[in-house]
Amino acid sequence: MLGFSQEFIWFGVVFYDLLLAVFLFRYYGKYGLYCAVILGIILANLQGGKITELTMFGYTFNASMGAILYSGIYFSTDFYF
Repeated sequence: MLGFSQEFIWFGVVFYDLLLAVFLFRYYGKYGLYCAVILGIILANLQGGKITELTMFGYTFNASMGAILYSGIYFSTDFYF
């Protein structure tokens, strides 16, 4: 095991989710964003039950990985307009 912290994994998922929407839009246009929304819904449902505990700036937050992926759907829908 590489021993990544949960914060590193959380930021990696956010970066991956938002960057995927940008790449799909760049290469496939609005149909790529349709795929990003569908992929976001599927991945959010798969990751929905996994809770992570993030410690940032001295505060501890509990966040669902599904909520992170689901928020990428809003980015995808707002990105085109």
